[in-house]
Amino acid sequence: MFSPPNLTRTHGFAVTALVAAVFLSNLTGYFPSYKAITKRDSVLNSVDPIEVVVPSCPELAFNPYNYDNAVAKAWMDLRFPTGNPKGSSIDPEAATYKDKPSYDNYGREHIYEVQLIALFIDALRADATGKLLWDGWTLGFCDWVDTFVFQPLPSSTEPALINNLKRCLPYDNNPNQPYMPWLEEDANSIKASAMNGDKIRTEATFKKYDWTERVATMRTTAAVMSYMTDTDVLKSLSIQSNCIEKAWVDWLGKYVILLS
Repeated sequence: MFSPPNLTRTHGFAVTALVAAVFLSNLTGYFPSYKAITKRDSVLNSVDPIEVVVPSCPELAFNPYNYDNAVAKAWMDLRFPTGNPKGSSIDPEAATYKDKPSYDNYGREHIYEVQLIALFIDALRADATGKLLWDGWTLGFCDWVDTFVFQPLPSSTEPALINNLKRCLPYDNNPNQPYMPWLEEDANSIKASAMNGDKIRTEATFKKYDWTERVATMRTTAAVMSYMTDTDVLKSLSIQSNCIEKAWVDWLGKYVILLS
């Protein structure tokens, strides 16, 4: 069924993170070394420009608007990165820091992941209701997306849908000012993978980890859940999700008129 992707209703990563949190709670006190459980992979450098591709249409890609000046002076990381000396050594709770901590790398964090826009577009290809939008045209799916999503609707003076969707995300001088913090690198990578429907770590990679590295990865996964329940993060997610939904609904109304 065609339904605009409002993520305030569906947190796709939540189950994975919750399972990790439960697992971690059963291991409290198991590891004597606080420092040992902070091993991280440093697998993401999210300050690089982002280009997002529609999976079924590799020739169709887009970039978010520039967000160099949209990032907040807030750094999100584990509440006790080296372990809570008065509690659990694997405390998975996240916290906000007003100054950049010195012990980790951080990336600018799209709370509403940019690739979700492309994934939703791609879902229209096979979704029974989504196919009703494009299957009646002589165009193939990718040509339809290029014509009606990446370009303004015929005879319309309004921006293309893809541009209206991009305006929902953080960018310089966005009047809605969606919150965009700095998020610890591994947490950033894990969240992006989960939102993308990818494995947080491949089975082969995870098997190569020792138990310390495995628990550190699971701890960071649980911290992502904590991060996503932060008040400012939830508010920003709601602003962006509602904006995305409205952009699709407004476009759909005009598209239906075009069909008639």
